[in-house]
Amino acid sequence: MVKGLVKFRIYFKDFADNYVIIGGTACNELVADKDLNPRATKDIDAILVVEALNESFVNRFWEFVRAGQYELWETSSGKTQFYRFIKPKAEGFPLQVELFSRVPDMIKVPKGVHLIPIPVGEDLSSFSAILMDEEYYYYAVQHTILLNDLNFIDREAVVLLKAKAYINNSVRKTNGEQVRSEDISKHKNDVFRIATTFTDSDTYEISETLKTDLRLFLEMVGKDGIGTAGLCKDLGLRNEITIEVFTERIKKTFGL
Repeated sequence: MVKGLVKFRIYFKDFADNYVIIGGTACNELVADKDLNPRATKDIDAILVVEALNESFVNRFWEFVRAGQYELWETSSGKTQFYRFIKPKAEGFPLQVELFSRVPDMIKVPKGVHLIPIPVGEDLSSFSAILMDEEYYYYAVQHTILLNDLNFIDREAVVLLKAKAYINNSVRKTNGEQVRSEDISKHKNDVFRIATTFTDSDTYEISETLKTDLRLFLEMVGKDGIGTAGLCKDLGLRNEITIEVFTERIKKTFGL
């Protein structure tokens, strides 16, 4: 379990309709729910569900941040609102919390709170640009699962968001932008981790737009490769799932 997830649950167990946890944290919990070994991750990424946001949640959110005694409170500006809270002094809080809203100024900042701009050139969450796309945003907030009183995107949503993040980060790096290799490989690896939990009975209907992105993801991974043996070992699987089996499983699951 991600460090601080217990504390996050204590604060937000009554607000499941207001947020959705995405990213590596969601992947970890879904993999662990299938009795497989999750990977290490230090942060909690969450989407604010604009349609369900209320003052009670916003107040609770700032209580959480204050109680964590985070050293750095950062924000972006523009068409979206992105918050990042780092280095808690209080014990038991997540090392990093990232919160994304599609609507600027959706979270009213209390008086006396000073948010500093996220440093120029520093990468925002891999999902910020993706969630500006309404199709991806609504797919994420409509495909959720409640685990241990916390609201996560479900397995198919993890696959779609992670596949898109892999594509975006790969293209950015090719275009000369500064993107860490880790911020590319972790997304394709997480898609693989989730794919190992799919069975023949798992089939999902998705739009042609999402299918096109998923096909591109499989094409790119086919060229770039993926360390299937190591991933299967880390997950605790006895037998290796090859890239060929992985590719066919994704195709069958999503009707490609």
